[in-house]
Amino acid sequence: MKVVSEERRDVIIGVVVTDRDACLGRLLASLRPVDSDPSVHVVVLDNGTQPSKIPQLLELADKRARGRRRCVRNSSSRAPLHKTRVRLSRCIANLTRQWAIDEPIVWMVDDDLAFERFRLVDGQLDCQNIASRRIEQIRDLATRDKCDLLVSGFTGDAPVRPNSVISCQLSDLTAELKRLAGAEPTELYQVAHVDPTRYRGDYYYSHSQGSSAQWREPYPWLTRSGVGPTVAEQLAKMLDDARGIEFGRGVFRPLLEERDSNDVEIVDSMAPNRGGNAVFFGVEPLLAHRYPAFPVGDGHSRRSDMIGATMLAREQGYRVAEANLSLRHDRRDQSAISAHPREWKREFAGVMLARMVMHGIPPGLSPHQYLRRIAERRAERIHNDAKHVTAEVQGALATLDQPAACWWRDSNCRPLAHALRASLVRIRQTFEQAHRSHVFEALVAGDLLRGVLSAYTSLHASRSVL
Repeated sequence: MKVVSEERRDVIIGVVVTDRDACLGRLLASLRPVDSDPSVHVVVLDNGTQPSKIPQLLELADKRARGRRRCVRNSSSRAPLHKTRVRLSRCIANLTRQWAIDEPIVWMVDDDLAFERFRLVDGQLDCQNIASRRIEQIRDLATRDKCDLLVSGFTGDAPVRPNSVISCQLSDLTAELKRLAGAEPTELYQVAHVDPTRYRGDYYYSHSQGSSAQWREPYPWLTRSGVGPTVAEQLAKMLDDARGIEFGRGVFRPLLEERDSNDVEIVDSMAPNRGGNAVFFGVEPLLAHRYPAFPVGDGHSRRSDMIGATMLAREQGYRVAEANLSLRHDRRDQSAISAHPREWKREFAGVMLARMVMHGIPPGLSPHQYLRRIAERRAERIHNDAKHVTAEVQGALATLDQPAACWWRDSNCRPLAHALRASLVRIRQTFEQAHRSHVFEALVAGDLLRGVLSAYTSLHASRSVL
């Protein structure tokens, strides 16, 4: 039996994993710098199908770590995320009693996160491990700033659905291909000027309500540390990574830290606009977070973490704040964009409910009127962006298909260019199918909006739930 030190406040990292053991492997690997800390623990709720590799991963991690690494099997496979988060919270509460831990810090993270960050170092994109620093920071916060829930953001891939980060990156890809088409594979790669101030705000998000000028202007390829200096070497990396565009990866527009997280900054918030990276100071606020969602087809609405955090702050009296303790988000093992309406509707419904709960209903409008207004505007933005994707993918294909381009003249780049072309064709086919399936009309259909309105009415009426 492991003996846990009483000198440091215990930190429990909780994560629900659904058939993504590779993601969990990366998370556990990123925590190796704190394996020697006896007061850092990991609790995983295995929500996947059987047989599962997750118990073995935790067993191996437990052998090398001084803190506890535990796997708890969920009672059903592939249960909805909002339900499994509640289940995980209860499991952690039970384990803290078994382990005689008083007032733990519980860090709830999504299964595609790692204790790393992306930063620009001398113009290159660099991945840094921050596990030790982050644990130190939240322990320090716990001693000097009374907060119940602290929500932070991400670096790396954007925490949004893949279809909302595609059109802007296709234009980035086309611009970079045009720049490199006539280069010699053996010459040194000419690094484009990088302005760090451009990597702020919604520069990666093509469904933004604001001006589109920022995301229409191409962003350069950020050279990666550890990759050779020639055109062929950097181009091979870019072509390979660019296949991640259809999965929503931040190939040309990775999230970078807007505020240097070496120094913690927290701002009280009544409506935190993030989820998936949440620190609870104590078991009480952890168990109070309900993660509200409602049925959408054969699934459930998304954004339950943001909605629940807002209700903690507004209706239950907990102090909720946003901070700059970012973690790395990595979408490499997630699904590509889908033309099936259910995927679009679940996200859309969750966003609509979140807007109503977090922003409230403007004076002079009924909930139904406000919902109809924001739904129609957002659906129009999504539809217009889908048209833009179709145009951008055609431009990228035309540029890639230039027979004399340097990627066809290099033996390493040639197969990667073929693979990228296949990926671009899939993007085009997916969005063409979305149009044929009337996905965009389905977003403002009466049944979907009635579901959102019913969920909002139930939450608004049940103050005991809120």
